[in-house]
Parts: sequence; structure tokens; C-alpha cells
Amino acid sequence: MITASTPHVAAWPPAPLPLPRYRRRRYLLAGEPPTESLVGEPLDEAITASGETCLRLAEVPLDDTDAILRFVNDVGTAGFGGDPVVETVAEFVLGATIVRDAVAAWRLLTDEPDGEQAHWRLTRLTDVPGAERRAASAEYLNDVIASGLSSITPVLSLSSGPGGRDAILELNLHALCCLELFNHVAAANDFPRCANESCGRLFVRDERARRRGMRYCSRTCARAQAQREFRRRKAAAPEPSSG
Repeated sequence: MITASTPHVAAWPPAPLPLPRYRRRRYLLAGEPPTESLVGEPLDEAITASGETCLRLAEVPLDDTDAILRFVNDVGTAGFGGDPVVETVAEFVLGATIVRDAVAAWRLLTDEPDGEQAHWRLTRLTDVPGAERRAASAEYLNDVIASGLSSITPVLSLSSGPGGRDAILELNLHALCCLELFNHVAAANDFPRCANESCGRLFVRDERARRRGMRYCSRTCARAQAQREFRRRKAAAPEPSSG
């Protein structure tokens, strides 16, 4: 259940938005450090986001160019300052940092146990005294989400007969992550860490999952941790006496 200290959310639309289909790209690295760029080639296919792109981005090692390249090819889009075609690695790192701090801000506001110890990266939050951190986090989230949603506009595609295709957007990574964050904040979802000690990744938990006390990102992780704890209990149990 959401705690009493969770901020009031006033959203319009008042419900999560459907995630759009967007054009997928294949990315290559061009140039040499420190001006390497991610260059995307459009593919003849579209993709719909998982809803957890912003959380996966929060866990990409930003000092690992190969990991960045794998991530953008997995989600099929890049771009924080503009279109998803070309972006320097330095621009990607800055944009990713903005989103990561937004995820950390929402975790603090939803009273995640480690939310106060989040590794803030931008001075807008790191320089804020602890007593003012919640208000600053709410203001920061308002600004970041608004910046991403401002580039998403309604799209209409008309055809003269049957057999039309779904609308496909040219969606950059910043807009996609902000749309996901809008949906999660509007729905009051939280982002706990998986309780599987060999996982620990962030995952989305809705109100129903909170009521059920869900602590794992997947059934696989729940089973793995249960087996691990069973083996520990078995190893710690005293040997049966022979007499």
C-alpha cells in the first residue's frame, strides 16, 4: 500500500497512456573518442516499448561504450537532445544521467528503503540538503517528464480503403523514457529492487503487486532465491542424532 508520505499526483490524462509503436534502428559507433557517435540506420520494422526502458537505462554502465551500444540496439532508439539518428556518446551519457536521476527521484518519493541513498549525479539534486530533497525531487520529476512529453504529439494516418497500418512514430529515447515515467507516476507504481540477492535489478510494481507483497522481478528470481534459502536452512540444520 502506498505510504501516507507519497506525494499527491495530479495527472492529465488521469490514466496511463498507451505506449506508441516507433521505428526501430540499428546503431553503429562512428568516430573516435572523445567524439564517438551513435549513428542509427532505420529498419523496416517497428517496436513497442516494454514500459521498463527507463529502468533498464538506469542500470547501463555509462563508462562502457559497448554496453551503451548494446542497449540502444536492444531498445531500437537513441537521442536525448533531438532526433534518434545521430548522437554523440557524451550526449547519450548526459541524457541518460537526467533520466537516471528522475528514476531515483521517484524512488525517493515512494519511500523505497534505499531511495534516500540514491547515487544522485546532477548538482540540481546532489546539492540539496536532505530535508529539502523530497520537494526538490518532485520539482525535478515535473520538469523532466514535461520536457519529454513536449515532443510527443497526436498522429493521424488516413487511408482511402481497408488494410491501413498502425501509426509509427520517430520516437527518441528521452521522449520514450519520459512517457514511461509519466505512466508509472500517474499509476503510482513504484520501483523496488529485486530481492533475489544475485539480481537486485529495479522492476515496476503496481498496486496489486504491492498488496501481494511482491519482492521479485520475475518468478524465476523468486524460485532461485527460495531454493537458495532452502539450501542454507538445510545446511544449517543440526545433523540427526544416531542414538
